Amino acid sequence: MLDCKRIYADYSDKIQAYLKKHVSDADIVSDLHSKVFQKIVEHADSYRGNPDAVSSFVYTITKSCVIDYYRTRKTFEEIDFSLVEDGGVTAEGDFFSQHTLESLAHALEMLSAEERQIIEICYWQQKALKTAAFITGLSYGAVKLRHRSALEKLRNFMQTVC
Repeated sequence: MLDCKRIYADYSDKIQAYLKKHVSDADIVSDLHSKVFQKIVEHADSYRGNPDAVSSFVYTITKSCVIDYYRTRKTFEEIDFSLVEDGGVTAEGDFFSQHTLESLAHALEMLSAEERQIIEICYWQQKALKTAAFITGLSYGAVKLRHRSALEKLRNFMQTVC
């Protein structure tokens, strides 16, 4: 049986740092930190490896918790068109018309859920493709292909509409 108190003492800070690297919200990091150690305690009896080499066990549970968080987190926000008027300036200083924003919103709806998630991770959350691969549980190559495909679909749609 594993010594869960020792595991907590040895790995708490490391897991906290790992979670902060992969999740930007401090409250979510705290929740996931608790969930990781809850799972460690739940599965301590089933661990059959060397009690002195539990790091792979601990990090596998941590990685699974992060992946579960991103897989179950399906939040999509509506675009607030009141922020931009025809020919107005957005907070970033870019010029968009109401028609362009509506067209972009429609184009995003036409993407598959997986493609939308990759676009959201890369552009909304400003994460790299490698991070998107980790979050989605897909290989880097699969994410890269889906990302390229999604951008091509968006580009084609916007060219035909605008």
